[in-house]
Order: sequence, then C-alpha cells, then structure tokens
Amino acid sequence: MFLHRLIFLATLLAPVVSDVIDGPPGPPLPPACEQDCSLTAGDIDDNLNFVTYEIYKKKTYDADTPEDDLGEGAQITLPNPDLSDRLSVTVKDNQGNGFSCATVEVSGVELSAGSDGKLAFFSEIDDLPARPWMVTPLSPDRKIVGASMEVTTVDDSIELVLNSNSTLPTEMDLAVVLDTTGSMCDEISFLQDELATVISSFTGKASGNRMIDLKVAMVYYKDVGDEYIASTSGFSSPDTALTELAAEFCNGGGDYPEAVHTAWEVAGTLDWRTGNVARVALLIGDAPPHRADIAAALEAAKILRIKGVRMYGLAASGVNSVLEYLLRMVALLSNGRHMWLTSDSLIGNEKADAKVPCFQVTNMEDLLTRVLLGELEGKRFEPNAADIVREVGNQTAGICLIDLNDPEASLAATGNNGASGGGGGGAGGIAGGDSLASIPEFVPAPTPAPPTICFPGDQTVEVLGHGLITMNSLKLGDMISVGGGEYAKVFSFGHYDSNVKAEYLQIHARHLDQPLEISNDHMVFVEKDSYEKAVPASAVTLGDKLVLASGGSVVVTKILTVERTGAFAPFTTSGKVAVNGVVVSSYVSLQEKSDVLMIGDVRTPVSMHWLAHAFQAPHRVVCTMAWSYCERETYTAEGLSHWVNTSLWVSKWFLSQNAAVLALGS
Repeated sequence: MFLHRLIFLATLLAPVVSDVIDGPPGPPLPPACEQDCSLTAGDIDDNLNFVTYEIYKKKTYDADTPEDDLGEGAQITLPNPDLSDRLSVTVKDNQGNGFSCATVEVSGVELSAGSDGKLAFFSEIDDLPARPWMVTPLSPDRKIVGASMEVTTVDDSIELVLNSNSTLPTEMDLAVVLDTTGSMCDEISFLQDELATVISSFTGKASGNRMIDLKVAMVYYKDVGDEYIASTSGFSSPDTALTELAAEFCNGGGDYPEAVHTAWEVAGTLDWRTGNVARVALLIGDAPPHRADIAAALEAAKILRIKGVRMYGLAASGVNSVLEYLLRMVALLSNGRHMWLTSDSLIGNEKADAKVPCFQVTNMEDLLTRVLLGELEGKRFEPNAADIVREVGNQTAGICLIDLNDPEASLAATGNNGASGGGGGGAGGIAGGDSLASIPEFVPAPTPAPPTICFPGDQTVEVLGHGLITMNSLKLGDMISVGGGEYAKVFSFGHYDSNVKAEYLQIHARHLDQPLEISNDHMVFVEKDSYEKAVPASAVTLGDKLVLASGGSVVVTKILTVERTGAFAPFTTSGKVAVNGVVVSSYVSLQEKSDVLMIGDVRTPVSMHWLAHAFQAPHRVVCTMAWSYCERETYTAEGLSHWVNTSLWVSKWFLSQNAAVLALGS
C-alpha cells in the first residue's frame, strides 16, 4: 500500500509539475480511501439494450454545445453509421450450445462469433448489398458448413445450426491497450496492480476441465511528440507482459486528445491467433483521439472486429463524450461491453457514470474476471449480490428493465451530466467543455408493482368452437387450448381485473407472431435438455426455447418490460394454458425465481408447477362436483379469487418457513 500512498501524494502535487500533466487540471480529488483500496467499475452491454443505445447515439450525435475541450476548433464531427439495420446471429451446435468462434458469411462478408456463438452484422458497417441476404455458418476450421438461411427483414435475429459438437476454446489472446499519459497518473498504479491480479488468475489455470493457453500483448500509447506514440512487444507469456506493465510510467501528453487511433491500429497488427480462440482487447483510456483522427479510430476498430476480436472499453476519470461514444460503438459492433471506472472507490479524480439505463458497480477486478471468464466459457457471468457496491436502475442478466413502448419518456435524468465531456456545434457535431447536459442519464421511470399471477387483457387464447379471443373476453367454463391439440376447461380465474395497470415481461421469440406478455413469477414452459419444464418468466433468458401449443419450440430473442391494462390468470383443469401460441402454466412459482421446491439451499425434485397444481386439487374437485358454485366465483378488491387468495396465502406461508419445517412437511 506504500506505493499507492505515494501515487496519491504525486497526484496531489501533479498540477504544479507541468511536464507531467497533460491538458487542463481535472476536478478536485475526492477523499482518499483509508483502507486497502480497489478500483470500482460499472458496465453496459449495448447489444442487450439496443433501443436505448440508439437513443443515446442519436442524442450524442445531435448535441449542440459550443465549447470545445479538444482545443482544435469549433466542431467535432462524429462518425454516424446507421446501425439500425442489424442482423443478430447465434450459431448453435447439434446439442443446442453456442458454437464457439464459428464463422458466419453474409452475402460474401465473413465475421467470427465469440465463444457463445453470437455476433452481429450491420448493413452499413459491413457494406452489405440490398436484401435478401444468404447467411451461412461455418466451423472455425471451415471444415463444416451449415445450411444457409435467407434473411429478408430488417433488424432480425436468427439462429443457425452446425451439425457438430462445439468445444470451448483452450486458447485466449488478450491485448491491453493502455493510455500512459500524465492524465492517467491518478489511477495507473492501481490499474497495473489489478490488471496483474486478473491476468495472473488466468495464467496456467484450468477453466472447466481444460487448461488455458493465455497470450498477452501490452499496447501503450501517448501522443505525437512524446517518447513514443504507441509501443508494443507483441503477444508473449503473461509473466513477460506483466513484468513489462510493472515498469511502465505515466507521463507526457501535453494537450487533451491522445493518439488513440494509432494504438488501436497497432492492436490490429498484432499476431492474433485464428480458429477456436477467445480474442479480447481491453481499450483503456481517458481522452479521445484528435479531431482529425476520430474516423481513423473507428476504422482501426473495424480491423480488430474482422479479426474476430471482442472489444471492451474501460473509461477512466476525465473521459469525455467523444471517447464514450467511440468506446460504446466499437464494443457494440464486436459484441463486447462498455465499462467505466467509478468514484465509488474514492481513488483518483472524479469519475462520471456512462449514460445508460441501468448498471451495477463492483470491484474492477471482479468485473474483468467475469468478462474474461465469460469469453472462455461462452456465457455471461453475473456478480454475486454481496459484491455489488452500487446499483442504478433495474436489470435482468444485463437487460435494463424499462418501458420500451415509450423509452424516451421512461429515461429520466439523474442529474449526473458526465465529466469533462461535451456536446458539439451543429448537427452531427460534438465539442466538449461542459458535459452533455442535453443528454440525460438513463434511469427507468417508476412503474407499478406486477400482480402476483396474470396476463394482460390483450393476450390471446384459443376457445374451442370460437377461435382466438382476447384474455379479457374469456369466461368461466370456456374450453381453451392447452397445447398438443388438447383443450381444458377454465374452472377459475386466479386473478381477474379489467382495469388495473400492471408491469409485465414481454418475451419475443423468432417466428412467434406476437410476443408473450406475462408477470414475473408466472411460469412458462421451456425446452431444456430435450424435455419440457415450467420456469418463472423472470428466469427466462435470451436463447431459451419456449414450447409452442402447435408443437416444437421457438428461441427467445428479446425480453422487455412493458406496462399494460388488465390482469387475468385462467386456471384450467390441466394446469396449462396456451397464450399467444405459447404453452404456459396456470400458476406462479411459490418461491421467488425457483422452478422447483427449495428446502433451504437444496433443490428438491418437486416442480413448482406440480406443487401449485396439487394445491388446487380440492378446488378442481369442488368445481367438478358442484359447477354451479364455481361459476359464481367472487374476487377480492385486488381481483384475486377468494378461493385462490386463501390457498395462495397458506402455501406461501408454509414455504416461507425454515428448512426444518419444510423438510417435516415434505
């Protein structure tokens, strides 16, 4: 910790040492942390939040503030490619797993997926011809070619299959592109220490049941006139790279912008391995490129993308809107994420949060470890609840929960306008000085709590002899489709309220005419490992397969949160309902987010769907023997059936008891 204390002292003295500090002095330092200190960071996956990313991109590009913190004239013209025409592709193997590092060809243009089998094409960025596009998957070694698919619609998400088993990568190439100018002095020693810790944790270690061959390249950059513009020794062993990193110092610069484009170009010339290799570039800095080099920086990032490199930006203190704009764009294009250091650590100068709808702050080491592990394992890793330092907004697996019917109205300002960043003069221009006051920080607008068990009134069900009707037209006694060509009687409504406004998950799936809208705890049937099971809607993730009433399944491509009118939960004698063509349970999970009965931390083989159906058995018997009683069903002021309200209270009370009581009762 002595070195850290020394760096803090040097940072305090830095404003009077003119040959060390580049650009104008930053804001005053916050109080230094008193214990062992660790950098903290937040992140956003803009591919999972594409609608709000496009709002952010447009507002940033259109911003109109006259000041220019680059000191190079009046207006900065940002690159503004049309990203709305996006084709999201997932390649799977014959087991339904993401096909690691598969190649995908779209009308002559080839890109590589990550270890999760995911990538995205953009018509303007990739210079694609007019539709239709022929999309073809290939294995990383190009020995296996899958069936082609024709794509005709805009902003589509497709799934392709290669008839082979995929294996996760045993090799990783990691390039750390690091700004080493004077403005980084407040954080660089911490970055050096913590990067070393993260990289060392993957050195010669097993991931799953395989050893990882990790190669690391350090790319350092400053600016024209410094001792070097950009410097690298290429890929080497982690030990060699970390020895080199430990010897690096922060100095130079002189003005605010730096040679970002040169560093990214150098990263593109590295000897990246091909095939089934996890390829990652960490782009770390606090200053944008010079005005004349902004377009060149994006072109350099495109080269990295063509080489199958996923880019993860890490913005340090003092980052302005130009660099955030570029880092987020290149992360989006390469299926990476944008990350930024936060002031929660009390290390270094004040830091501004990115302009995003939601995020979680953890220690930077934890975030980088999860990112790199995710690139090796082909899936996203969430932080442990105990490791979250701060959370803004609401999210599920990186997807921000906002009302996408009116996203701009639900994205309210937080009051944090960013650090030393700025707008621009004229359309498409952005300058600097003050931060983007015209671009609000994105946070979800308040929405009502979801009802316990229900669907909104406009969801459709098929009634025998009447065809499709909306949920708010359904009646007790109707025979409705429950999937597999079967029909069952509606003997009760767990919830029946035509007027309540409520929050629902909106689940989109490929080839599903209308998305399914369902409350968080309500269970939906998904296909898992060749069998069907009911899971809470809140547990459904992208790539899951919803079971169709007509047979087969569809892949989930998008999950949003919407507000709707009405709350209806039909109970059928079979315990199932087909809503918008998707087979769902009549019931909710009685334990939050669990598909099975939990006794303490132990998963039992008793499914929540079976348990809820069993709780309703007496109700079904009464309705079978005395239908005239059930067809006069009454409801509470909240719209819950009196019978269901009582049984729901009893069951939840029982399941809230400690493990010993549950074990005795089971």
